[in-house]
Amino acid sequence: MSTKEREIKPSKRKTKKLKSSGRNANKTSDSDENQVLAKEKNDLLRQIDFLNSIILDTKLKEPNKSKTQFVKKGKLLIYKKDEPVTIKRTLFGTRLKLRPKFCDPYLIKTIKPHDRNDVEKVGQREGPYLTSTTVDFTKKWSTANA
Repeated sequence: MSTKEREIKPSKRKTKKLKSSGRNANKTSDSDENQVLAKEKNDLLRQIDFLNSIILDTKLKEPNKSKTQFVKKGKLLIYKKDEPVTIKRTLFGTRLKLRPKFCDPYLIKTIKPHDRNDVEKVGQREGPYLTSTTVDFTKKWSTANA
């Protein structure tokens, strides 16, 4: 067990009544019980403060983590009209495991808002002749790939 786990667990001591005789016996046992209860209360309050400090520390660290989760890709490329690109294969089916992941080449015909483009196929290769695709699924076409 680590030291943090030991600090977090509440004490499981049972209070025992002291056996004594006489008139003052009830007064001393009551004061002893009050002292024991006060100690347990202080221990629990310390544990609550400790846990609250841990929660605050994690809350301060978490916003930075969540920002990095959504900003992984970085900036998208901006393509121009009539620029050659390749598009990612989006139609999946049987016997396509060994096929290339990108269909090539295509020319950008129109640029739409929200990072979308209309592309037109160049040549007689597989893939749709005219289609619309996102910038996420496109790469620049280089003649070295051919």
